[in-house]
Amino acid sequence: MNDRPLISPDEAARIIGITKQSVIEAYRKGAIKGYKMGEGLRSPLALYRDTVEAYAKQRRERLPRRNGQKKSS
Repeated sequence: MNDRPLISPDEAARIIGITKQSVIEAYRKGAIKGYKMGEGLRSPLALYRDTVEAYAKQRRERLPRRNGQKKSS
């Protein structure tokens, strides 16, 4: 059994700062890992929190700074 913490797409969206649909798309592309908790098209999705946090970090590092902000060292 895997003991990695799981979260919902809604919680992942709040952590990353994007829409739930964007989270689902990132899951489909393999950028966020998790699994469907059933066989149907509308089965709930469970995402591994560590991959969500890693995706959020990568996304923050890729986004350009606003208002002339400099990246802190």
